[in-house]
Amino acid sequence: MTTQNQILPIFTQLPLMASIAIYTVTASQVDDLADLAYTLGYTQESITIFSDENMAASLGERQGYQRLLSAMREGSVTVVFLSEEASIFSNATENVLHVFMHLCMAKGIFVVTAQAVYDFSSLTHAHQFRLHCTGNSPILFLVP
Repeated sequence: MTTQNQILPIFTQLPLMASIAIYTVTASQVDDLADLAYTLGYTQESITIFSDENMAASLGERQGYQRLLSAMREGSVTVVFLSEEASIFSNATENVLHVFMHLCMAKGIFVVTAQAVYDFSSLTHAHQFRLHCTGNSPILFLVP
């Protein structure tokens, strides 16, 4: 029996009255993610940008990423927009990925990419996020 990739739509209602974080590793990604946020109904006033361009540092040592985690811990972020899970977490340790995912679960934070919406209250979404971050994703979630 062969297994084919499945495309599963997600019908997740994102909170519109929310504080949005955009995390990027290159400045060129900010506009694309901001446009996605605007398309989903968010305003410029609700967006905070966290970015790191020092790709030599590990993810856990990047200042923008650390500021993002602090904002998540404080509860001042409800939705995080990422350019692509695999590129951001590709060289991250399991612990760094675990901390991010645990914060999303504990604080009810949604993660949005151009291809997916993750609601970490769903173990399926959490599992898919982990698979995408490690480059082993057999299922693609589409933003409705």
